Amino acid sequence: GDVYKRQVGKIENKSNILEVGAGTGKLAEHIVYQKRKEAKYTCGDLSGAMVKKIVNNISKRYNYEPTVSEQNGDNVTRFDEINTIVQKMDNQDLRQIESNSIDLYISNLSLHIVPDPNKQVSECSRVLQKDGLCVFSVVGKPENNIFAAMIERALKDLGIETEKMRSGYYLCEPETCFNLLEQNGIKPLVYWIQVTPFNFSTFEEVQDCLNKFTPIVLSLIHIS
Repeated sequence: GDVYKRQVGKIENKSNILEVGAGTGKLAEHIVYQKRKEAKYTCGDLSGAMVKKIVNNISKRYNYEPTVSEQNGDNVTRFDEINTIVQKMDNQDLRQIESNSIDLYISNLSLHIVPDPNKQVSECSRVLQKDGLCVFSVVGKPENNIFAAMIERALKDLGIETEKMRSGYYLCEPETCFNLLEQNGIKPLVYWIQVTPFNFSTFEEVQDCLNKFTPIVLSLIHIS
């Protein structure tokens, strides 16, 4: 949360904040705390399971009671005390969000995994106010992500063929990101490198994380 506050200006000055691809809501917990109480904050994820985690994390951390309604077949959860909405949403099709309404758009580690990044950036451009700010983060170069790139490197070293798919690192070069954003009218641009440590302190914690990756690795292995 702190990197956003330092690099894009104070969240406290924003009135209508949108976070897409919010995952489990770890950043959401910080935004809820940092923003002005009356400022509107909308966050969501394409996964219904992740949306539930966001709601649970905010509820547990701040002891706010949510209200749930239905919109187009999906649940919309509101925390009226803090003017916060949590709902299922697609980064590439933000039909719930009005054009030219958002003054801070946040996409944390999701641009490089959506099927069509151009659609996501186009939607960002549509909903963002003329003088609004948007923040994207993507995974960095694989040589700087020793742990995150471990599985991919191990499979390659073992000569194991994987399904042909787009690399998760294809947006790691600043020029690639800049071109994508500028093509959709988003500028000026500021780029920085952010260190993201893994929260491991024991061998058992590392092993547990690797065990969780096993189903993913198996799904990538090509069996001839």
